[in-house]
Amino acid sequence: MDFLNYHNVSVVLHLLGVVTGMGGAVASDLIFFSSIRDKKISHDETRFLRLGSKMVWAGLAIIIISGVFLFFENTERYFNSAKFMAKMTIVAILTINGAVFHFVHMPRLHRYGDGRSAFLFVSGAVSIVSWTSALVLGVLGRLTYTYFEIMGVYVVFLLIAVACAILLKNKTASRLK
Repeated sequence: MDFLNYHNVSVVLHLLGVVTGMGGAVASDLIFFSSIRDKKISHDETRFLRLGSKMVWAGLAIIIISGVFLFFENTERYFNSAKFMAKMTIVAILTINGAVFHFVHMPRLHRYGDGRSAFLFVSGAVSIVSWTSALVLGVLGRLTYTYFEIMGVYVVFLLIAVACAILLKNKTASRLK
């Protein structure tokens, strides 16, 4: 039973949070893109999007709580890690983006059933790039890059994803007319 120690339990919970949150985000994105084909998001589709949103929130909560436990195992190491600081920035962006999705986009989708907002597409792009970046940073070992180099790469991928999201939104809107 040596494997049931504080560190291993925290790591397993952290991974569970990533799987739950990222899984909810990817599922929500797929449901959204599948739903907008007919110009309207149905009640059932909105219900599934809400479930995905709840999964994202649950995942973020688990990540943050387990992350605090991991952080306190070696505060000095984490405070001096550019990778850790970049992950914390990205988790903050995920949290803000999740709040925007949950409190702005979801009520609009529920009220109007219209998923053609450019901001909704951008929010999806931010979500996918951020979850993927956090996952990749978590899997990589020690990095020799600075915080600004890591975040610079993240911002480049984010800008590409946002541009693609806007192009996709415009293509989708013109196809639905």
